Amino acid sequence: MARPLFLSYAWADEAELDQLESMLRLRGVPIWRDRREMRFGAYNEVRAREGIERICSGFALYYTDAVLESNFILKVELPAMDARRRRGAPPPFFAGAVLRRAASFECAAAELAQAAGGINLGTALGAHITGEDFEAGLRRAANAILDAYLQSEGEPTIRIETRGEVPNSEEAPLHLCWCPPLDHDITRQPEQVWERELLPALADLREALERADAPRRLRVRGRPHLSAAFALGWEFRQSSGWSLELEHEFVPASTALAEPAAHGWRLTVEPGPLDGEQRLVVCLHATQDVAEAMREHRRALPPARAILHIYPPSGEPARDTVDPAQANSLAAAIVAEINRTRREHQTSETHLYLACPWPLAALLGWHLSSSGRLVMHEADVARSSYRASCEIN
Repeated sequence: MARPLFLSYAWADEAELDQLESMLRLRGVPIWRDRREMRFGAYNEVRAREGIERICSGFALYYTDAVLESNFILKVELPAMDARRRRGAPPPFFAGAVLRRAASFECAAAELAQAAGGINLGTALGAHITGEDFEAGLRRAANAILDAYLQSEGEPTIRIETRGEVPNSEEAPLHLCWCPPLDHDITRQPEQVWERELLPALADLREALERADAPRRLRVRGRPHLSAAFALGWEFRQSSGWSLELEHEFVPASTALAEPAAHGWRLTVEPGPLDGEQRLVVCLHATQDVAEAMREHRRALPPARAILHIYPPSGEPARDTVDPAQANSLAAAIVAEINRTRREHQTSETHLYLACPWPLAALLGWHLSSSGRLVMHEADVARSSYRASCEIN
């Protein structure tokens, strides 16, 4: 199983902890928290000590005034943290505090040491969080915790889920648990969730992995929405120096520089009016024909300059149309045709309507370079229409 982070906090601060936990979860850090553990019965001293001393890879205290009033933190959690840290490696263990108090870290650490019998707090995780800078402060804290967490992990491997939780029993060290804010029903997703939460989280994760000097090869498994797979491929795209190994039941694939090869797939451009919007619409009909659903979604919109239809060699979408051995070079061919069509029809935006195994969406993101505005559209539950999901500028 993954070795999660133990989040220590006073219950009076639960609402703020929810926000910090969400930021950590979106960046891949697995979490041990009392609220989760109480699902299996009463949360008690034995369970807390077991988590800190035997299971978790780190300890982060959300330090507010309320912490100094919590006997459980002072008498159970902090002593267990101190015992685990004194035991030393292996395995690695880190400890520190997110400071949400009107005091310097040195003063706060001295105050806590006095209350907790001389226990050393460790290090500051991020800068002091203030009310005026609350969300930015939480993000700095989440990234500081992510940096510390990555020091105890090896080759980067991600399990990404956008329709359910990632259990701590999952062995992959990075858990991109994106449900919520994403949902199986895309109509329930908050507006601007990609711009405000998910794309920043992906960028922070890549930068943290690079700071950790991790090998620039990322293994990915899970069951993401196609927009999440595409965004992941884009963030770790070819020009960033990263490569991806995509684990999938039917279409395992790896990224690599490759000569574009369509392998008999039909890439057909349907020209639009010359005065149409400067948009290229891309419809990938690998597992399902998306033409009707795309037209339903665009019914009230002005016509695009061009529509690129991509059908399998047989012309009939099916579950097994994508050959894993051909997926990478096929993605390169699709991207080459996207770039050629953009130039020919002078478009400034690319709108993607995909029906395919998620590794192919990730490969498209990895191969795309500077392409202007990109918009991924996600199918609704009935697959009868689409909704704009992830937008990359």
